[in-house]
Amino acid sequence: SNWEISTVVSVTPLSVIPGSALGGMMADRLGRWRSLLAICILLVVGPLGIALAPSVHIMILFRALVGGGIGAGFVIVSMYLAEVAPT
Repeated sequence: SNWEISTVVSVTPLSVIPGSALGGMMADRLGRWRSLLAICILLVVGPLGIALAPSVHIMILFRALVGGGIGAGFVIVSMYLAEVAPT
């Protein structure tokens, strides 16, 4: 249906916003390196879940997780690079 198609397409970009907020909190609690590893694992498992999803609803869930991982990755990578880059 049109609703399912539009939801599948739009859920990833909409999940980037809360993902970036959660990424900052995650980096403060776990540290930048551990948070970066967790996000990398999420960004490997998420697309596998999308590819193997048995239904559209599961695909939407995994696309939301990937969107959150992208948002968190933006924040965590920026902080990590600011720490390790020479001044």
